[in-house]
Amino acid sequence: MSKKPIRVLLIYPPSSFQNHSGCPIGILMLASVLEKSGYDVHILDANAARNKRTTEQIIQFVEEIKPDVIGMTLVTPLIREAYELARGLKEKGAILLAGGPHATLVPEEPLSNGFDAVVKGEGEPIIEDAVKALLGQIDKENVKGWVYRDADGLIMHTGSKIMVRNIDDLPYPARHLINPLDYGSSDNPGLYGDMFSSRGCPALCAFCSGHLFGKTFRFRSAQSILDEITYVHNKYGTNFFHFVDDAMSVNRARIEEMCEGIIRNKLNITWSMMTRVDKIDRELLGLCCRAGCVQVDYGVESGHPETLKRIHKPHT
Repeated sequence: MSKKPIRVLLIYPPSSFQNHSGCPIGILMLASVLEKSGYDVHILDANAARNKRTTEQIIQFVEEIKPDVIGMTLVTPLIREAYELARGLKEKGAILLAGGPHATLVPEEPLSNGFDAVVKGEGEPIIEDAVKALLGQIDKENVKGWVYRDADGLIMHTGSKIMVRNIDDLPYPARHLINPLDYGSSDNPGLYGDMFSSRGCPALCAFCSGHLFGKTFRFRSAQSILDEITYVHNKYGTNFFHFVDDAMSVNRARIEEMCEGIIRNKLNITWSMMTRVDKIDRELLGLCCRAGCVQVDYGVESGHPETLKRIHKPHT
């Protein structure tokens, strides 16, 4: 008789004001890494536009599927809701692991609000070890880049966060674990196409934490991006992609190669990106437009020169 796989539930906490048109890509990436290692993974995005869940509904779902470990994304605007949910789940005996931007910035805080441990920074390199340690399969002190309480209740940090060096090596997000109808209608069932093509940002803007992905830019190859776009477009019917990178056009040669590939392969898609105003020009915008780019979000921040200086933005 084969051994039952460990069940992990990944939750994005509920909100009264968020409505997701697509599942947050972070938990899809973690799900993919765990699935690749043989775990039974479930995803619950409590803010899916057509299937929002309350705290009570999430707890009921957890009681139904009985996961061995629950991972939760913590973002500052939703932290009260997340901690309320965590405390409710803890009362039911859940084992809870926190990750995400808020957990990375204040890693000890979640331990006082129901969580058993906190992953700092990027979760992909350590998520499997974190699950094993929480289940007693390996020693907690041997997991690098997380925070937990030891047997005496003392908070322990196990070194700096770990970064993924070659992000081309990461598996595609586990999009197959979510129901497209949670986000779109039956008339438009194609999944919303959040993608990332790089991580990190070298800028020194005063208002940005910069802690989650670090200051070191790491890029996916243009071919890797094209391969994923083609796969998602063909499998799910997705026609629009949004790149979640902080500054996608910093590596000009790479984005040019990507655009030329979209044009050459006649991919019938549109896409949007975020970037810096000093990393774009008319020529590059023209190429992006011909390749289907329909929106660019810039970090303008202010039209006041003194404010720009104060927040360390180098632009006029």
